[in-house]
Amino acid sequence: DSDTLTIINKNAADPLHKNEKIPLSFSSAFNQVNVLYQSNAGDIYIGTLLQGLYIIPHSLQNMYDKKQWLHISVENDKALPSNNIYAVTEDSNGIIWLGTYKGVCNYNPKTRQAQAVYVSPKQMVVSDYIIRTLCTDADNTIWCGSDNGLYLIKNNTVIKTFRNDETNAASISNNGITVVFPDRNKNIWIGTKAGLNLFNKTKNNFQRFTLQSGLPSDGIRSIQEDTNGHLWVGTNNGLVKFNTSDKKIAAYGIEDGLCSNQFGTNAADRDNEGSLYFGTNNGLVSFRPGN
Repeated sequence: DSDTLTIINKNAADPLHKNEKIPLSFSSAFNQVNVLYQSNAGDIYIGTLLQGLYIIPHSLQNMYDKKQWLHISVENDKALPSNNIYAVTEDSNGIIWLGTYKGVCNYNPKTRQAQAVYVSPKQMVVSDYIIRTLCTDADNTIWCGSDNGLYLIKNNTVIKTFRNDETNAASISNNGITVVFPDRNKNIWIGTKAGLNLFNKTKNNFQRFTLQSGLPSDGIRSIQEDTNGHLWVGTNNGLVKFNTSDKKIAAYGIEDGLCSNQFGTNAADRDNEGSLYFGTNNGLVSFRPGN
């Protein structure tokens, strides 16, 4: 919802009836949730469009009591590049990384201190620093997808940049990065505004999958993995099952029961029982592959 966090108890007899709706705004200002993330410690991080980051500590007896939530914004922590937060990930040391409209910072839950890492000069809005997606790989490297390329951060330093090269078919397919996803075999998949990419660590390049490969759209919006290791990819024109072994593609649309063909950016998750969830512009899609 634009200004409401809805919590659904899917174990209830009627889960859509027994939900909790929490207005997020402490004031009357308009707000919007961009990203939700639960850390390994159990804390819940809520990245918003205008009001920065809310943190629901796992130790709270009543998680619905907003007065006990932590709130980080540019007004109370200058290390946060922007109140517009698009992405959250966690490294192997328990440090939380935030991708924002003006760069990347990290946050230490123990000290409750943020640290600027990759920030736009003079707080300018520059496509290189508009960070839409983050992930942490097996080597504790932070992958940052921006509106102008892919950046790798190690030890708080950018160590590698990938951008599209029109003369090189093994370069990333597009500079508009929408999602970066690590699968269970430690492969890194990158969704862009023009194609899906598989990173080849040995050759330091990419294998592309596009309309020509069988995708229903080049616009990749979300990626999630099922319990069999297959990828499910939300696009601008339907949902794709991508077999990572033989690279076969199966596409699904409204005619197959989806509520929409238009999927939300990074709005995907998997629960402990193997059910997948995808956000669309017309509601939530939920299913368990194989059922």
